[in-house]
Amino acid sequence: MESEFQRPISGKPLDSFLESLSRALKDSGVILKSEDSTERSRDQHGRGSLKAHFCTGINNVTRTLERIPKQEKKGISLSQKLATSMASCEEAPAGSPRGKPIKLQAIIVAMDVQPKILVSHIGELCMSRGIPMVSIIGGDGMGSLRLGKTLGLRTATVIGVKAGSSPINAALQAILKK
Repeated sequence: MESEFQRPISGKPLDSFLESLSRALKDSGVILKSEDSTERSRDQHGRGSLKAHFCTGINNVTRTLERIPKQEKKGISLSQKLATSMASCEEAPAGSPRGKPIKLQAIIVAMDVQPKILVSHIGELCMSRGIPMVSIIGGDGMGSLRLGKTLGLRTATVIGVKAGSSPINAALQAILKK
């Protein structure tokens, strides 16, 4: 059986991971905040929007994960999770204020934040929902700065990659299968 989570990515593999994510963002036509502001005037959730592809921030990702129903299966392998996480997201219970939960392909977490308790709950939420988690360590708290820079943000401690068929999803799928 495959391990529940991969070892944290750091060093040269982290450089490669962030570079492939950056290329995928460009291929998807995502307009980053650091780019020309006239081009950022597209629809907030349109093709060029970061929000169309990602949930960003500890609180936003936590809320999104909590809306996804828990998986009942025990002993599910990572490859089985990859196959089901993009397709299986049931309706929220009746009376839910938000309706359908967002489908997530994976969560990327910068694990070198201080205090560590900020992200300590993310792993358990991912496990209980069957969402793969990619941990990154940039060294001395640099993981969130490097991930944020890749996304055109100041920092990004936790991001949820929304399920879809964009180059971002293809790049992440290739990384998750390694």
